[in-house]
Amino acid sequence: MWEPEYENCLSDGKYLTDCLAKEGITVWDKIPGYSGSNRGEEIRSYAHDHKCRSYIVLDDNQYPDFTANGIHEKGTWANWIRTEFYSSSGGLRPEHVEKALQLFEQQEAR
Repeated sequence: MWEPEYENCLSDGKYLTDCLAKEGITVWDKIPGYSGSNRGEEIRSYAHDHKCRSYIVLDDNQYPDFTANGIHEKGTWANWIRTEFYSSSGGLRPEHVEKALQLFEQQEAR
């Protein structure tokens, strides 16, 4: 579990923070709560409320409302990168980070 304060993270959250830091990426916050089927709306609302110009979702799950809320894995407006948690090659991989950086560059260019 990742928390904004490093000392409050569980081991997987610390691992995520450390991996991203090696790439020069800092995570500043996370979306509060977890409603499951409304996850896309939570993400969209958070981005709107915090006036985010762009955002990338790194998640191993696709929630039912992702596409309806503009969270897409493929296409011109892609902003979701599907990771794998429960496989031998799971977790946040270098290719996920590279893809996230590419998507941010594309979004910022618009």
